[in-house]
Formats: sequence, C-alpha cells, structure tokens
Amino acid sequence: MYDGLTVPFALTAWVKWYFRHKSFDYCFGVGRNNSRLYFYVARWLGGYLAGQTEVDHYDSELKRGHAEIDNMPLIELQEVEDILTELGIEKSLNKQVTLQVSRDKNR
Repeated sequence: MYDGLTVPFALTAWVKWYFRHKSFDYCFGVGRNNSRLYFYVARWLGGYLAGQTEVDHYDSELKRGHAEIDNMPLIELQEVEDILTELGIEKSLNKQVTLQVSRDKNR
C-alpha cells in the first residue's frame, strides 16, 4: 500500500542523483535547475500510486463484503437491522426493510 509520497520522492531523489552524476541533464536539454521537473514527476507518480491504492482498497472491500453476505447471511442481516434501529426505524418495520434491502447484493 502506498501513501502517495514516500516511493515517488525516493525515486525522484535517486533519479536526480543519477542524472546529476551521469550528466544526462544536459543531453536532454533540461539544464541545471531541474528540481521543478523532478518535483512534478514525483507529484504525478505519487498521485497515480495513491489513486491505484484507493482503487485496490475499494475492490478488496467490495469483494470482502460480498463474501460476508454469501458466507454469513444471518450475521449480515443482524448488522443491517442494528443500523436501521440506530436510524430510528420502528421494530415492526425493521425486519421488512432489512429483507427488502438485503435482496440486492449491491446495496
């Protein structure tokens, strides 16, 4: 899991050191003051990695939720009932609403 900062800034520091010691900056026409370029690359890479982490986390949580519904339906129904009770739905309607909501796995 990436935090979006550690890996790109470490990679950027390495790239900056490598280019400085290999004199590739002048070959690419970047010049001596290229810290901004490295910073923008690090920001882009950090944003990309953080976004990928969020997508991966969402997918794993969705799979886990579906597995819980399939493997432990009674526990999941009780959790939905508890949530509805906290929201103030009457006990008489609670069971009906829970069954109605639980019909669709994607809700």
